[in-house]
Amino acid sequence: MDTIKYFMFYIIIFFLDRPLVRLGFAYFYLILWNWFLVKATFADIDLMHLFSGSLAVNSGSIADSNSVDNIPINNPPFNPNDNIPINNPPFNPNDNIPINNPIPLDVVDQFRILNQETELELFARIRLLENRLIDGLPPQMNFGEYEALVRGFLDDTLTIAHYRNVLSNELFDLRLLEFKANLLEQLVNLLMGETTERLTQILADSPFREGAIRTEGLSFINDFMSRLNLTDPQSPFDKGLVEAMLRYWIQDAQQNGNLSAVYREFLRYFLGN
Repeated sequence: MDTIKYFMFYIIIFFLDRPLVRLGFAYFYLILWNWFLVKATFADIDLMHLFSGSLAVNSGSIADSNSVDNIPINNPPFNPNDNIPINNPPFNPNDNIPINNPIPLDVVDQFRILNQETELELFARIRLLENRLIDGLPPQMNFGEYEALVRGFLDDTLTIAHYRNVLSNELFDLRLLEFKANLLEQLVNLLMGETTERLTQILADSPFREGAIRTEGLSFINDFMSRLNLTDPQSPFDKGLVEAMLRYWIQDAQQNGNLSAVYREFLRYFLGN
């Protein structure tokens, strides 16, 4: 009798170890719990994992992210509309992401960016003029003051038309300063190119000291322009006339040397006549 009991026990153990037998028990267990869930208000789903081990061997392990164990059963699913006041706008998933929104540029600033090469050229020419180390050209005494002044004028513009007008005026003023510097160098070079005897006589007869040649040369140019009413041109015609006259004087000094009309006028001025 005991032998039969042991035999039946080993038979049961042998069949329970088979996947099909365990699947049959799982199917029976599922039907039983399906009936039980209808009758009861709760059930422990984790008990079903008891019969799923043999299937996992052939089908491969389930990823942890997709496992039922990883789902927070006690926490409700995320609802983006929860805890949002009625007066607030609809939920935006990017609301919590800090975004650095730069202050938008106005129309004038955008126009200046598109035409920044003109400003760069303007400031480069201002620095070149200052590096020539001519007293009074530009009129500002300290290095960099003229550039800062022009930058301030451009920064204070309010409209594109205003900006273009200011930029045009600054370019014109700079051209006049450059023309004056070029003419001054021509006059000084012609004077210093005189013979030693004549240069000595000129310096002796001049009411100005020898070291004031460049200073008095610039004063002569400004005075000459003032006598011709060319010191403060406003209209496009007057501006064109001033540029043409300065170009002519420079060309006259280059081509005719100490016989040029502008140089003879400079000598009369420097000698006090």
